[in-house]
Amino acid sequence: MEDKIGVFICTGYGIAEALDIEALTKIVTGEFKITYCKTIDTCENRDLEFIRKEIQSEKLTRILIAGISPRRYTGTDFPAEVMVEKVALLEHVVGCQPPKEEDT
Repeated sequence: MEDKIGVFICTGYGIAEALDIEALTKIVTGEFKITYCKTIDTCENRDLEFIRKEIQSEKLTRILIAGISPRRYTGTDFPAEVMVEKVALLEHVVGCQPPKEEDT
């Protein structure tokens, strides 16, 4: 079975105010050729439920969640067969770079 990758980019917590989310999405879908990329408001509760539903409906086998600290949702129960990668945009990019600059 071929892997189907899904990317979820969080726009809450000041992330969208600091990053060009549209440009980031274009990199994901263009440069990295990921066909499934969605933005979410938060990396918590209802949006995590949305991700679970999307895993099922889109038959995603690998997902990347780019948002707040992965420590905030370590206990999240995604299907065991799905590889989950969590990227701390808030801590590692937004919190240490000037907002809306090219390098950010």
